Amino acid sequence: MSSTGSFHTIVQVRYEFYRSFHTIVQVRDEFYRSFHTIVQVRDQFYRSFHTIVQVRDEFYRSFHTIVQVRDEFYRSFLHYRSGEGSVLQEFSHYRSGEG
Repeated sequence: MSSTGSFHTIVQVRYEFYRSFHTIVQVRDEFYRSFHTIVQVRDQFYRSFHTIVQVRDEFYRSFHTIVQVRDEFYRSFLHYRSGEGSVLQEFSHYRSGEG
């Protein structure tokens, strides 16, 4: 009877060990899944950040182009008002019949 009890205890201990090992494996797998999710979130953040930087750079390029166009317009306007006034005067003379 004693040997049967010992064998039963050994079987229980072995079964408990397998259950514990199975739990450890589940915890490990859950950790790996969590880690994988964290890595995915990190990669998604990096992609989003890269997109934000691209959008910012594109905005700066667009803004720079707008400033260049504005400056070019101002230069043309000032050039027209200062140096090209004679064309306007000639046009006025022509319309009034003096040309």
